[in-house]
Amino acid sequence: LGKLSHPKDKAESEDRGEGFELRTDQWGALRAGQGLLVSTHKQDNAKGDHLDAEVAKKQLEGSQTNSKALSDIAKNQKTDEIESIEQLKDFASQIQQQIAKFEKALLLLSSPDGIALSSSEDIHISADAQINQIAGDSINISTQKNVIAHAQNRLSLFAAQSGLKAVAAQGKVEIQAQADALDVLSKLGITISSTDDKVIISSPKEVKITGGSSQITLNGSGIFPKTGGKFQVNAGQHLFMGGASANASAPELPKAKPMQGALELLRSYGGDNFFKQNSYKVIDSLGKQITGKLDGNGFAQVTGIAPGPAKVVFEKDNTSAWLQSSDFKRNYTWAEPVKSVQGLMKNALEAVGQNTMSQLQNNLLSTDKNSFKNLGKNTLDNLAGQTVAQIKNQVTNTALNTVSKQLNLNLSADQMKSLGQMATNPSQSLEMLKEQGGDFLSDQMTAKLFKTTNQESPIQQGDLDTFVRSKK
Repeated sequence: LGKLSHPKDKAESEDRGEGFELRTDQWGALRAGQGLLVSTHKQDNAKGDHLDAEVAKKQLEGSQTNSKALSDIAKNQKTDEIESIEQLKDFASQIQQQIAKFEKALLLLSSPDGIALSSSEDIHISADAQINQIAGDSINISTQKNVIAHAQNRLSLFAAQSGLKAVAAQGKVEIQAQADALDVLSKLGITISSTDDKVIISSPKEVKITGGSSQITLNGSGIFPKTGGKFQVNAGQHLFMGGASANASAPELPKAKPMQGALELLRSYGGDNFFKQNSYKVIDSLGKQITGKLDGNGFAQVTGIAPGPAKVVFEKDNTSAWLQSSDFKRNYTWAEPVKSVQGLMKNALEAVGQNTMSQLQNNLLSTDKNSFKNLGKNTLDNLAGQTVAQIKNQVTNTALNTVSKQLNLNLSADQMKSLGQMATNPSQSLEMLKEQGGDFLSDQMTAKLFKTTNQESPIQQGDLDTFVRSKK
């Protein structure tokens, strides 16, 4: 730091400059787990936060604004928009102006006078997402050999004002659409000319030349001129000879080989517990669908799909979180309020009057809509009112088993989850119960208990679902 010099072996040493130098003849690393700013913007007397990147943030936001304006013009002209507008906006938003931090682990290089990358060998730039180049002036590319650009999907060029030019000083200019049509459109004239050779327009099927209301059609059946006006032929000599055929030859286009991609699927409940033999469907970027099943470890490799984005749809998980077989035997450290839920629920349930429970049991399968609805709803609401205020967070299997015991229904916790909904729509519920049995009973009681809990407690449906599944 400060005035740099070599280690002294005498009174004076050679001056090497001023500032700081970080160097080694071995290996070096510079790491910042929450973000790194490298800047040549001056900060006099260390005034301000050490991560002050307001200048860089404003410059990025300005680039985003300019890019969006040009992208909107391109969209209006029926060509492709710039895909990275929102991504650049999001990147700039990660730089906090008022707080000395980054929202993400960014590496930000910022300089008022320019940044240069130089290597006597190669420079590699790689990103799993997008690479954006935005300039307030020109972007120039120059090479002593070739410029080669490949795009898996589409290559799009757009010039808003001054035109588009492609020139080959030596060699051919080739334009091919190897699997589709080629369209050339101009508001004004189109000129096709050769200075030293011929111009050939050919098709093995048909050529049509149309001007105004007149047209000439050339195909294998003959030449067919038609016009709504005058047909005039000027020639120094008119000769009508016998028939002769022409051969329209065209170069053979290479057949595109479809690119093949692969996708690896892995689905688990977390940890070492996997979905076994779970069905899946993969839809690739071309719409091709491939179906299969995961193996015993929740894994599958899908091959033969087109490269690019793919949609994966898994079969619905029908595993019930209420079944004992769904317990993954994991060790959890629960918060003290959660540990006491079981006892609180049991005590509250046992406080419900035996007489009311007996009436509910007797009327459970009654076809009297009003009697069943009023009695069942009041009983369950009374039960929920006593328990929700105490448990606040969770519904446990122990509580449901206690309800079943009080009702003398001999139903499992899994089946007890349906009673609430049956109380509000008995006619439909009885029909569903006949058709589906315990499964319907289980689903409806779950909905009732969750609904009641949400009315009395700040706990949301998603929180309860998460808790129940985490108990696996």
